Amino acid sequence: MKHKKSELTRIRLIAIDIDATLLNKAQKITPKTYLALKAAIAKNTYIVLATGKSYFSAKAIVKKLDLHTPGIYLQGGQICNFDGTILYEQKLEKQIVKEIIDSIEAHGITTLLYSGSTIFAHSDNLESQKLIPYGEPRPIFVNSLYDIANNYHIHKVIALKSDALFQISQLRDSLNHISINKARVISGGLEGMLEILPQNTSKGSSLAILLKRMNIDSTEVMAIGDGENDIEMLQAAQIGVAMSNGSAQLKKIADFVVSSNDKDGVAEAINMTVLNPNYAHQAK
Repeated sequence: MKHKKSELTRIRLIAIDIDATLLNKAQKITPKTYLALKAAIAKNTYIVLATGKSYFSAKAIVKKLDLHTPGIYLQGGQICNFDGTILYEQKLEKQIVKEIIDSIEAHGITTLLYSGSTIFAHSDNLESQKLIPYGEPRPIFVNSLYDIANNYHIHKVIALKSDALFQISQLRDSLNHISINKARVISGGLEGMLEILPQNTSKGSSLAILLKRMNIDSTEVMAIGDGENDIEMLQAAQIGVAMSNGSAQLKKIADFVVSSNDKDGVAEAINMTVLNPNYAHQAK
């Protein structure tokens, strides 16, 4: 671990990414992972889901695990209670949303606007429906995304075109230029996907807010993830765990790497820490 002090503490909260971390390729929680999670909960360890997706997509997991803790959604744009009530949110400015729409559509790329658990799109095509298999709601197709930007709170924007990675790369350069000090751009969970968030929004920043609400210190937290959008979350936790199927960038900053999402990596992390009676970690 990095920057340790001498005091020892236990893990009271585990923040877990959903896709490619908690769920396997079949979008299921493996039996071993389910048992490890339930055993951790039985030891009074809080489980916090932390995902780029909406609360809608996580409702079934919350119910399956019988969670009563808040979760982090929309890459940190919302913190919702287990029943879906919003505890905290960050929104994009209306004008920056319009500039983002202009830039995405100028590149011929599909645009999705997220207003909480409602998704708006202009075109009914394969790209606009790509997130449905991951548990997201079907988009509502509208004539004008500008009208949506004017009349709804927009928590994030997705640009998606999986068969044109060069165009996505060009778009990222364009978005980075127009979003300076107004928004941040990150790679999404799918190839050819970008996500545009309110400035300073991340799973890590929302985790810090949630820990303060729950009166839990960061030295009592383990975070598990697989992608670029999990970096700040791992950095905000005492113990950062990367999946073996995760990005090289995330593995570089993680405290340790576990097996893949198809091979019970989350269970491995929980078994070696929370459920290991001989395990103790030092606070940073």
